[in-house]
Amino acid sequence: MKLPLGQIEISDFARRALAEADQDMEQFLARHQRCDWGEVDAIGKAHNDHAATHNLDVTSFYRLETGVILTITTEYDRAVTRVELFSGS
Repeated sequence: MKLPLGQIEISDFARRALAEADQDMEQFLARHQRCDWGEVDAIGKAHNDHAATHNLDVTSFYRLETGVILTITTEYDRAVTRVELFSGS
């Protein structure tokens, strides 16, 4: 399955973190699009697997080489995918 991403929006904080880690956002978007949810537990994986096929929000978590965690969320209607930093709250 290939998840439709819609319009890509990236926060300034995520853009800066990717630059500091010298990593490309495209690699993480590609993983998210092919349903590789990154650092999620079994419950998160099951939720995302279900959400991807039932028009619900899907969120992936990827750790950058600097240790910062990037989140990628595709909205339920697949119109927008947001790339942000994980806040932990």
